[in-house]
Amino acid sequence: MRADPLLPLYREQHDARAGQDRLELLTALIGGPAFDPLLRAEVIRFPARHPVFGWACLVAGCERARGNRPQMCSVHYEQWRQAQARGEGMAAFLAGAQPLGTSVWTQQVPCRICPGRPATHTISRLCNRHNMRWWRRQREEGQQASFEDWLASQVPLDEYGRCQVAVCPDLAATPLGLCAGHDSRYQTHGRPGGAQLPPSWSRTYEVRGLPVPVTCRDQARFGAWCAAQPPVPWPGQLILTGLAPLAAAEIRWCLFAHTKRQRHTRWDTAWVQALASTCRAGGTVSLTELDLSSCTTMAAMVAREMLHDLRLAYFTPEGSKDAGFIETSHFGVRFPDRGSHFDLTGISQRWLRDLLWDYLAGMLSDPGCPRTGGTFDAFRRAAAELGAFLAVDAPAGGCDPRAADRRAHPAVRSRPAAARTRGPAVTGHATSGRQTVGRHHDHQGHHLQPCPQAAALGTGHRRSRAGRAAPGVHHLDARGRPEPGPQA
Repeated sequence: MRADPLLPLYREQHDARAGQDRLELLTALIGGPAFDPLLRAEVIRFPARHPVFGWACLVAGCERARGNRPQMCSVHYEQWRQAQARGEGMAAFLAGAQPLGTSVWTQQVPCRICPGRPATHTISRLCNRHNMRWWRRQREEGQQASFEDWLASQVPLDEYGRCQVAVCPDLAATPLGLCAGHDSRYQTHGRPGGAQLPPSWSRTYEVRGLPVPVTCRDQARFGAWCAAQPPVPWPGQLILTGLAPLAAAEIRWCLFAHTKRQRHTRWDTAWVQALASTCRAGGTVSLTELDLSSCTTMAAMVAREMLHDLRLAYFTPEGSKDAGFIETSHFGVRFPDRGSHFDLTGISQRWLRDLLWDYLAGMLSDPGCPRTGGTFDAFRRAAAELGAFLAVDAPAGGCDPRAADRRAHPAVRSRPAAARTRGPAVTGHATSGRQTVGRHHDHQGHHLQPCPQAAALGTGHRRSRAGRAAPGVHHLDARGRPEPGPQA
């Protein structure tokens, strides 16, 4: 499934040359001085209080990660619900809420004694072996046990190396070669390949200084499992390892573009990671080739927004004209609560579509550009109605304006058949010596909405000061046929 607004990208032929050109373009943009260097890494870790991709609880000083609840950890969210029931506002609640310390890991932290092993305890920040040693010291000495003195007497232990999962940057937690998250996932998947450690391996082998034997019935299957696994999700972490160069560059650029928006939607890093994992699993070369039906709901939402950002980077204004759309951001304009993309492919005649594109581009370049997108919608709708009329009644479907029969012009100046019951006329007028696009007026001369039909066919007329249509303006009779307007 691919969304219709993205068709201008999908219709392009993504051959090797085009892909290389796009990669060179994005590489130059990413290497520019304005690009955030945080997004250039293979493993991106956003700060907890990042203005766009922050993941910490909204309460000041709270070290816990927000969940699916609105910008709060689970504890503070429950407190907020109770305060809200009492009629307390958000500002008062945040001012009085007490920050909480870390209760679960938000990222892998190495042991403070042996940096080659991950810590397993959030308070002591010790690996499993050293944490057990400290527990025994406390049991022997009780309150007299000094953590600092004991810490100074400890020596680092041998490391287990990196996790064997191809895209995982974490340290292995056991001699099996998997981090804690992937080791748990490996057991859940039924241990493909049969890789395992002997019972009581730590007490039997490691404590005695002996190498721990690892057995595996099918090494190839175990290796295939490690190669196919996605990374363990951590709050604020995004791993682009293993992606095609173009896909990775596209995600980096879209993340940067997302941070530059004045008003942006929420992109949880877990959703972006799911998108990256889908691209990696499917061997996707570019996001423009991605099948959105293979993504999760939230990952597909992120992909759609990324493709809109890529369209701004991949298409010049001239290219967008050829493809049948216009991007307001190309002209430095963004209407409130609207996207940058205006699709014009609903206008089947190329000359009419180009005429409308040129007019809209002129409006966007003018200091007096409309403040909202409603005007653009009206012009696009009117041009689409005119194009539908020409496709039915004009020679060759109206694709050649020079071949149009001039006898059809009076009907073209009138409203399309779908709107004949309302009976407005299509006129044009000039003010201050400047030709303007035709406008809809009713029989009393009141302005209804802009319409480019008259300008497209060169049928502009001047309005009288009394607000009535000038001589020669055509109206529709009860049968939908054009009739001349009142004479002056």
